[in-house]
Amino acid sequence: MVNGIEQSMGASPLSSLQLLDSFRKNDLQTIQSIIGRLDLTHPLTQMESPLHLAVLCADPSVIEYIMRNWQMNANAQAKDTGNTPLHLAVSTNRVDVASFLMAQALVNEMVLNKDGKTPVQLVKSIEMADLFEHHRSELRNKVVCQLEAYEAKAATSGPGSAEEQTLLETVSSPQITPIHLEVMSTKSNLNVLQAAVKYKATDLIKACVGKGLDPYLKDCYGRSANDMTTDKMIHALLRQLAHAEAASAIDSHQTPSYRGFLDKWTNYMHGFKMRWFVLSDGVLSYYRTPDDEGKQARGFINLNNITIVPDRHDRNRFEIVSNSSKDSTRWYLRSRDPSECIRWVQILDKAHRLTAQGTVTTDAAQRALRAPATAVADSTPRNDMSHEVPVDLMDDAASETGSVDESSQGLHHIPHARSYAKLNNNMTVSFDVSTRLLSQLEEELNVPSQDFVTPSGQTGPQSASTTEPAFSKSSVALALRRSLEYQSQLWQQYVKMALEREAFLREEVERLERTRHLWEEQVTVLARQHNELESHLHELVSENSQMRKGSRQTSQSQTVSEEPASINAEGDNKASNAVSAAAGAAGAAVGAASSFFSHFPKKHNTNASSLDDDEEFFDSVESDNTSDPKVDPSSEESQAPAPSTDVSQEHKEQEHKQDGEQKREDAPGNEVTPGAKRIYTLPEYKPYNHLRDRLPVRNDERPSISLWSILKNNIGKDLTKISFPVAFNEPTSMLQRMSEDLEFSECLDAAALQSDSTRRIMFVAAFAMSNYSSTIGRIAKPFNPMLGETFEYVRPDRGYRYISEQVSHHPPISACFCESPGWEYMGCVDAKSKFLGRMFEIRPTGVAHAKVKIRPEWAPESKRGMMPHAAENESLLLEHYSWNKVTTSVSGFITGSPTIDHYGDMTVVNHVTGDVCKLTFKPRGWRSTNAFEIQGEVLDAQGNKVWLITGRWNSQLIAKRSSGGESGDLNPDEKHVSADPTDSSVSESKYLLLWRNSQKVPTPFNLTPFAVTLNSRPEGLMEWLPPTDCRRRPDLTAFENGKFEQADQLKVQLEELQRSKRRMREEGKLPPHKPRWFSKTTDPDTKEAFWKPHMSTDEDGVETMEYWIERTKIGTKHVQHQEADWDTDHIFGDLEGKNNEK
Repeated sequence: MVNGIEQSMGASPLSSLQLLDSFRKNDLQTIQSIIGRLDLTHPLTQMESPLHLAVLCADPSVIEYIMRNWQMNANAQAKDTGNTPLHLAVSTNRVDVASFLMAQALVNEMVLNKDGKTPVQLVKSIEMADLFEHHRSELRNKVVCQLEAYEAKAATSGPGSAEEQTLLETVSSPQITPIHLEVMSTKSNLNVLQAAVKYKATDLIKACVGKGLDPYLKDCYGRSANDMTTDKMIHALLRQLAHAEAASAIDSHQTPSYRGFLDKWTNYMHGFKMRWFVLSDGVLSYYRTPDDEGKQARGFINLNNITIVPDRHDRNRFEIVSNSSKDSTRWYLRSRDPSECIRWVQILDKAHRLTAQGTVTTDAAQRALRAPATAVADSTPRNDMSHEVPVDLMDDAASETGSVDESSQGLHHIPHARSYAKLNNNMTVSFDVSTRLLSQLEEELNVPSQDFVTPSGQTGPQSASTTEPAFSKSSVALALRRSLEYQSQLWQQYVKMALEREAFLREEVERLERTRHLWEEQVTVLARQHNELESHLHELVSENSQMRKGSRQTSQSQTVSEEPASINAEGDNKASNAVSAAAGAAGAAVGAASSFFSHFPKKHNTNASSLDDDEEFFDSVESDNTSDPKVDPSSEESQAPAPSTDVSQEHKEQEHKQDGEQKREDAPGNEVTPGAKRIYTLPEYKPYNHLRDRLPVRNDERPSISLWSILKNNIGKDLTKISFPVAFNEPTSMLQRMSEDLEFSECLDAAALQSDSTRRIMFVAAFAMSNYSSTIGRIAKPFNPMLGETFEYVRPDRGYRYISEQVSHHPPISACFCESPGWEYMGCVDAKSKFLGRMFEIRPTGVAHAKVKIRPEWAPESKRGMMPHAAENESLLLEHYSWNKVTTSVSGFITGSPTIDHYGDMTVVNHVTGDVCKLTFKPRGWRSTNAFEIQGEVLDAQGNKVWLITGRWNSQLIAKRSSGGESGDLNPDEKHVSADPTDSSVSESKYLLLWRNSQKVPTPFNLTPFAVTLNSRPEGLMEWLPPTDCRRRPDLTAFENGKFEQADQLKVQLEELQRSKRRMREEGKLPPHKPRWFSKTTDPDTKEAFWKPHMSTDEDGVETMEYWIERTKIGTKHVQHQEADWDTDHIFGDLEGKNNEK
């Protein structure tokens, strides 16, 4: 029986069922066997043709295999429906298959099925419509390239060139339509027919006219193809061809028919929307999708009395004005390509001329006119729009995301988007084939034909006929048929319900999108009003400021006329003496402490720290640049002013200063611990003595991209899950940005010199808050680290070395560890960041730790026996501190004046003594007197208030002994302070300087001089670094060298590499990720999560972090030109070190 089926002339239900099973398994060998037995010389039905079945149920790779091996006609029409493979792919919304078919050179998109429809008329989704538009755009680009090549050759060698033949073959291709041939050369502004006439290419002329081009229609420049030559023979040829092609339409006064997608202006909220336009019998109507054609139109215009107005400034746009009624109707239309716009204008103009003669009365026009007025649902109300649409609302860039239905927004990630259509087709075809297979079985069993019809009101299958013997072959076959038919009905009902539910969900998403757009407009209006209010307040406060300044200058002219020079001199001498005295008492911290004092300026720059001028605060709201995320240093009121010397001189002085510090630290008489000596003298750290002081680029030339356009769709989302282009980045990794906590490591050096625990905790607190000064003007985001990425940083001149690692990706967590002769620092970045509509908000959840190395007699006697000893100097004890970070916000980017602020309470705890220091970062207010302000206090273990603290996180932090007052009573901008951290004789009336910001020279991206050094790759350093170090990131390197487009491409490649590895881990092909240098544990003092560095014993018997031990081992071999590899993953893959410029 089976052999009889297989030997049949056409395909059988059994072979179709076998093909379906092979398609599902991608079994190419079985597919070849089955198709090889079929007779493909005769037309087959849709359910028998292997190619049509593959289009419905197979992957594109299988379809390609079938077409290639059996050379099947891509335009083959099914015997029963007349559908081509492209018809089926489009009607079942198989976008991937349709894309593959359109890429075939011989596929004809204009074939009509038995219902008289082309494939594009079966489009049901925006995704499929976009595919057709994209394909047509590619074809137009192809024609333009070949046209320009043909013109260049024809101008020198005449007709008959190879370029002409190539263009002729393209024009003759079934894929090419008149729209594709309306494109113009960018060099001559001629279309294909005009160029063919100009260069007298008769074959090309015939092909173009045969495609439907009119040689007498004028283009936007008022030229026709006939105008391109004076040759009488060419003119005669054009007349002959035009009459032959158009005589029937013109002589019979039949208006042309045309269909296609155009963008139509709907309203101010939604802008342009893609619609399906149909020109038929003198009536232009439009629908949401081609599938709606033939139903009630959403709008229509009778071409009898219209005016077509091409846009003078944009060749993609035109207007249609209808004056047939009392109030004119105006449609604003936009094509995706100028050639498409020209084609529509030409055809509409011809239809208008023929319709205006009054000889055309059509059924289509009558049907459109009978449509109720309510059908014109989204057409522009006649009185709502003036004749001139505002340029900003009509601009392509502004309405780009609105050029399709809102339903496409947010639905790009529907689960099973591609496999759903294939599964649906498989089920439908399987039911059909199974039913036909059962019919064939019944014929062979001689079972009487009994068509199954479910009676009205009956939901289940009917029982078998009682005339059949129980369990006979015929009764079994009949029951099987009824079961299959019932399952088929259930499946059809399910599909119908699924489609209706999907349509409902799309409508719901569309409604939510409209609501969101309305909310965005309201936010923009509120932001504008807020800006106006700030401007008004600016004027009022400025006037008040001038009055207060005048009053202050009059009353205080005598007391503030000059500053005694002896104060600074005395302070400097005292500081120098204090350092010498402290060196003998605490040798473990002297080398680093000398660096600390050298960073305090001898005379404070009053211009840099004074925030008494109200005008400075309000300068930041004057910018109009709402689309550029970059901030000019001069526009941020908190940016320290540039020094009087030029930048190069500043760098020379800084280098000279660092050289002097190095000499002082290495000079005899300075007591330095063994650990510090290793850092200073080991050759593996010598490259860090030559860090750069400027970036490779001189200016921030990132491409300008609207930040709001990225953020408006992500309100309420975690910023780490929003994908930003690199134009919003700065040339640092988050690991490097994290290391900027150490810019003022001198504060910890000073803490190690304090015998008083309340003074120690103040300097630790100063260190904890000092890193916020590096955020001034820094609204660009650093590069997100890849999982396992690391960053090391060593400062021999400051006596510390630092290492960090990205230990988790979701959530993103970075851990770090830094060691110095006087202290250890450990922390992690574990922040929750969200976009809240008008601002970013970053709430850190991690805890930072510091362990200060102190002399035993400075610790409480009851705690000394429980405190751990320092690894490098067991005569010192480790005193544990911890603190939280405050909330950071970035606001004002909607109005063009982005501002960064920090607010909240930072609590520093000494877990040995019980002392507590609380710093309150005050949120920015309307007046500059509140900007950047910090107030705080120090409480001892008994809760007594010992110190009051005040200052600003952009300038300085000072303290004063408590005498019963509050920190709000202190002057945060006080200039007369003691700059000696070891001065124990500070009276209640004298201020102690805890921290002062360094001067900042203007740099690209507003990086601090410290941050500029972070991605430095001095000679000899790279051979010591692991393959995970962020200096090897190719996108970061390209970015800081100004290669932004390349950086964007590399960033995408790295992200895809990381996603690929994550998928492999999820599938079990790779082991779960485990951090290399840190392990998660719980801190016994804070009871919070803590990332503990992996420690081991080095060759000197000193407990050291494993990273530095392996670095020494592997780096030494690299220097000696020996092969060695780190025990880490190569997380950057083949991109590692690409573009690794110095």
